[in-house]
Amino acid sequence: MNQLTIHRLYFTQSDCYKKGVQQVPRGVQVHSTGANNPWLRRYVGPDDGYLGKNTNGNTHNRPGGTVCANAYIGKLADGTVAVYQTLPWDYRCWLSGSGSNGNANKLGYSGFEICEDDTENEQYFNQAVRGAAVLLTAYLCREFGFYPWDVIQETRSGPAYAVMDHAELHRVGLASNHGDIGLWLKKFGYTFDDFREWVSTAMIDGVEVEYVEAVPVVDHPTLRRGDSGEAVVYLQTLLCDAGDTIPVDGKFGQKTEASVRAFQQAEGLTVDGVVGSKTWGALEKASSHDEKPDDTPPDIQISGLSFGEAITAAKNGKRIQRAGWNGDNQFVELATCISYKNPFGEIINADHDAIGNQAFAFVGTSGVQIGWLASQADMLAEDWQIFEK
Repeated sequence: MNQLTIHRLYFTQSDCYKKGVQQVPRGVQVHSTGANNPWLRRYVGPDDGYLGKNTNGNTHNRPGGTVCANAYIGKLADGTVAVYQTLPWDYRCWLSGSGSNGNANKLGYSGFEICEDDTENEQYFNQAVRGAAVLLTAYLCREFGFYPWDVIQETRSGPAYAVMDHAELHRVGLASNHGDIGLWLKKFGYTFDDFREWVSTAMIDGVEVEYVEAVPVVDHPTLRRGDSGEAVVYLQTLLCDAGDTIPVDGKFGQKTEASVRAFQQAEGLTVDGVVGSKTWGALEKASSHDEKPDDTPPDIQISGLSFGEAITAAKNGKRIQRAGWNGDNQFVELATCISYKNPFGEIINADHDAIGNQAFAFVGTSGVQIGWLASQADMLAEDWQIFEK
């Protein structure tokens, strides 16, 4: 049995996390950063005492970013290789970009980035790629019930397998034009087919995962205009959590100073634009920054629901029905991973920019109807209930 530790540090300040588009994982997309920088702190933060500090304020855990993975693999400050989960596995990541046949992110591919070094160090390659990346992929395959060679979609350019790298996804028209991680594999005489075989072997052997919650180490230095770095990123994040809309860029400039002064005035503190212990304390008290995300659906009643309450229940994974419907075993549920075959024999992923790949399905005595629409009577009824058979 293989052992894998996953440190969990969700990117709660990233736009990707805040958008929170959920989808059923159907595959894994494997990426590498393409930069000679194997240190996790470049992309993952804030520091938890193991990552090390990013003094440039340019991690992927910030507003305005266009790249956000479900996980990252690279070196901690002490040089050991680690895995950090940064989005829930069922959150749509921002990794693949689009190709001629679509976008892998929207097909249900969870994804991770491997922090590249100069791609010449075989020891690091074995630890990060043949080790951590293979085990993480095998774990996700087992966890969500697919195999590396499963075909997710037949495209005009060839099959899209459940486990692919960026380069392969581009070749089948589901990603932008990048060469990772195939170019790195090639340096040591391998192809991505070898990677899939390593994953298959790891799935047979099994992967036991231990999750460790990463706890940010928060510094509270006195800050003023002209300062920069991770502490300023944290300050700007707290100011945004408290209701401001300043950029989170790690630079204590005019806008940040004005925001601090406005906050100090609102809290009855000395208005000097300097962030000392009293301002830090008031900011953290006013902010929800340290709250961990709760993935547990809210409790709802079982029967006598309004239409709105029933739809909320369906979005949280419940099957719903009206008490007055005729026939047994009729219900509505939220369907995902929807596709169809067009007249040319192509499998088309039914994705929409506004709602993603999901639609309400009515399951009745005659079969399943995708794209169920409620009637006026359904919308005004107060007899909706949870279907639990």
